[in-house]
Amino acid sequence: FKEYVYISDTGDNKRKRPEKKVYKIKINELQNKNEVFAETLNLNFLTIKSEKSSKNLNKTHDIEAVYWQNNELVFFSKNWNPKKMPISWIYRADQNQSKQTLYPFLSNKYSHRFYLESQISGACKDPNSDKIYLITGTELFECETSHLENKWTKYTFDFISQKEALCLLRENHLVITQEANKKLLQMPQMHFIQIIPPSK
Repeated sequence: FKEYVYISDTGDNKRKRPEKKVYKIKINELQNKNEVFAETLNLNFLTIKSEKSSKNLNKTHDIEAVYWQNNELVFFSKNWNPKKMPISWIYRADQNQSKQTLYPFLSNKYSHRFYLESQISGACKDPNSDKIYLITGTELFECETSHLENKWTKYTFDFISQKEALCLLRENHLVITQEANKKLLQMPQMHFIQIIPPSK
């Protein structure tokens, strides 16, 4: 991570892209050159076999949340099923392998909200700990990398918006970006928030 910037081109709202891409660029080249070469990781995200079928579910996924750890990229799928409890499939990709077919190694049923209010759209990792943060339009989740399948601490926002990305500034302080949304009559914004951990 200290050597590269990763640009994830894995979003797919209409779920029509069979292959997603991540662009890997050396940081020192970004700092010292006007033009840089981007190494491309070509990724195909599949769903694990269902209990009712022996076949892999070869459907595409919309993935906007990703973080880096230990030479791997970890991705969280975005739920688009209005009939089921929100679930996120969690994938790992090797940062050095140019073409990969990925199957989820974990999943998490993380929310009870309506699917459009609970789509995971951003992730970031605390570089000084094992904590990661995930964001939806209505909630912020905190967990440790060793408990991605459960034990998510939930914080509820007092407003709904199309939140898209987040970045940890320092311990318990994050910045969140918000897209313009005509239906919600909202302009692009940045929100600076402080997390108040629950008392033990």
